[in-house]
Amino acid sequence: MVGSAPEHSLTLFDRGFMSAELLISWQGSGVNTHWLTPIKSKTRYSIIESFSEYDHLVEMPVSPQAKQQAPYLGERWQARLILIPSPKGDIKGFITSCLCPDTYPVNDLLKVYWQRWEIERGYGELKQYQLENKPVLRSKKKDGVYQELWGILTTYNIVRLEMAAMAVQHQVEPQRISFINALFLIQDEFGWSDRGSPGPIPQHLKRLRENGKRLILPPKRKRPSYPRVVLKKTVKYPSKNATRS
Repeated sequence: MVGSAPEHSLTLFDRGFMSAELLISWQGSGVNTHWLTPIKSKTRYSIIESFSEYDHLVEMPVSPQAKQQAPYLGERWQARLILIPSPKGDIKGFITSCLCPDTYPVNDLLKVYWQRWEIERGYGELKQYQLENKPVLRSKKKDGVYQELWGILTTYNIVRLEMAAMAVQHQVEPQRISFINALFLIQDEFGWSDRGSPGPIPQHLKRLRENGKRLILPPKRKRPSYPRVVLKKTVKYPSKNATRS
């Protein structure tokens, strides 16, 4: 996929795509074809320049495996590191090819990083709820695959548009409308509308949005965050006393 991104773009990679060869090639494939990816906890780096307490220009070593496959990479490569401290004191963050802090302010990069999780949530809703975790691409031809994909995405956007309309009508944030319940409600309404003439469809649509009041979720509560831990394994055998009487 290197070279497929448009110029003047920012591609967000998952944590598993942390590769010097991939990311350097991606950046060099066009004009301002930048990337951003979460950093691994064991990533080694040295700070070259600090723009703020949590914003640094860093240098990282190229692994021997990467140098063997791509000798042109050299010994080290550079990226911009944005650190995100958590309330519990843990430090997370991401690296990016957007090196200039004036051209790419740190707050703008943080907004893009957090928006990434909203996109992941949308993919989860589409695959888990709308498609029910089932393979649905049945066509064996290119045009048929495109047609099925466009149908899936169009259906998802229809549900989202109706959720937004429900939120406006009931004066709540769109995030307060349940996706899965809205999906089921719209499916039921489409089933009823398909059996009659198109004349009553505006009435059905009006009733659909009025019924959206039942889908409103309570306000999101602020819960304390807990760091990930490994559960202690149960002991299969009784412990032997260190001393005997």
